[in-house]
Amino acid sequence: MNRVAGRFRQFVMMLGSCQNLTTQSGSSIPRPHVGGTKTRTFFLRLALSVLPYTYCSMLDQGVWAEVKVADEHLRLFAEHNALGVQASVYNVIAKTWIAPSEPVDDLEQGKERAAAHAQQYLKRVGNLELPPLRWKESRSA
Repeated sequence: MNRVAGRFRQFVMMLGSCQNLTTQSGSSIPRPHVGGTKTRTFFLRLALSVLPYTYCSMLDQGVWAEVKVADEHLRLFAEHNALGVQASVYNVIAKTWIAPSEPVDDLEQGKERAAAHAQQYLKRVGNLELPPLRWKESRSA
C-alpha cells in the first residue's frame, strides 16, 4: 500500500506542477490556480478517477533484458500489452527511451527489433558490441 500511496502523491504533485492539462485528443485545458479548496478537491477527484487506469498493469505478457557495456546501461523490452505487441529500448543512465514503443508482430520479433535498436545505439555511441542477451519474463501487477 505504501507504493501505491507514494505513486499517488507523485501523480498529485505532477498535476499540481503542470502548466496545462492535455486531453486525449490533444487539446489543451489551462490549469486553474491550485490554491482554493474547490480546485484542490477537483484535482484530488481527478487523480482518484484516473489512478486505477494509470497504475494498474496492462501487461499481458512480455520479456526484458538488461545490457551493461562500458558506461552504457540499457533495458530492452518486448511486451504484449493493451496496445498490442511492442518493442522498446530504455537508457537507464540517461533515463530516456532510445527506441520508444514500436509495434511488432510477436514477442520474438519484438526481441529481435529491441536487440537491433540496442546494437545500433551501442555502435553509434562507442563502437561497442551487444553482448549475448538473457531474456527474463516480465511481471504484471
